[in-house]
Amino acid sequence: MFGLIMLSFALAPPEVGANKPLETTPATPPISSQEVVKVDFFAKLDEKTTSQILQKDTEDLAKIFPGIWDSDNQAFFEPTLNIPKELRHPRLYAKIVALKNPSLGDKAFMVEYREGGGNGKLLKTRFFTLSPDTKSRAIKQTIYELKPDFKIGDINAVTTDNLIKSEGCEIDYRRRASGFTGDTSGNCKLLMKGGKTIRSTEHHDIDANFWEVTDIGVDESGVRVYGNLDNSPTKLRKANIYECWASYRDKTIANIQTYDAGGEMKLDFGANSARLLLRNVDWSIGNNRPSLTLYLYHKNDDIAQIYSWTDEGANRIALADGDYQASCTKQ
Repeated sequence: MFGLIMLSFALAPPEVGANKPLETTPATPPISSQEVVKVDFFAKLDEKTTSQILQKDTEDLAKIFPGIWDSDNQAFFEPTLNIPKELRHPRLYAKIVALKNPSLGDKAFMVEYREGGGNGKLLKTRFFTLSPDTKSRAIKQTIYELKPDFKIGDINAVTTDNLIKSEGCEIDYRRRASGFTGDTSGNCKLLMKGGKTIRSTEHHDIDANFWEVTDIGVDESGVRVYGNLDNSPTKLRKANIYECWASYRDKTIANIQTYDAGGEMKLDFGANSARLLLRNVDWSIGNNRPSLTLYLYHKNDDIAQIYSWTDEGANRIALADGDYQASCTKQ
């Protein structure tokens, strides 16, 4: 190696100032591991090409949103992980429906938020639209709240006259790998019950299976109204839909619709009533593999009397416990 290097110097023609010390190239300053490097992939694209890319991205994001999302897995494991109570995330359920509503455009949706699962308390109902925005080079999500005196009937008959646009609360989504990230502009103000104004910020990270949401609301005096104290996200998973049946002795209940992110089914068998719960468990502790699990609870017990499990996302799962039987099939 050294011989080759020296030979190359020997064969090189003499240059002016050849005896001067060699100048070394300044070292590239190291990039901190905490520094975010942003690359503008649209920088050299013309407006037409940018528009085409954003149109395709809008179509892809519009396919991801509809369905049932639930943070059951996160809420279930946080106590086991010894997360302090004040930092635990309340379980959040979101059902998003794609609308066929010409008055709101071809990418319009309704989302229903509930606390504690699909049977929980209704927190709010929102409408939103998606559209490509070449100026910001992003997919713009425009959010609408229901007018206080409006009652939803046919969701596809709702018009902007029935809604209040959340000015300044638009979320710009940009592609990242197979998913998208989205952020508010920082100028979002929401009018809450009682006339209070809340300054809200939201960050979203979503793909076909997972949706992480960090939202923080601060009132006019600087007091945090909502949002986790450590700014950690609520982690929702997209659910698969299952149809189940259950029986006790000679009585059978069929055509029970549920989902595999903590979907609960109440079984009315009189004095022997019970409930089923279906959960696609992604274990936060131990070495267990992700599992689709079906639990049977007698009456109002908090601890399941029996459960069965199989591969995550399996097409079918069943159990039997004495006079009880149950089976669920993916739709």
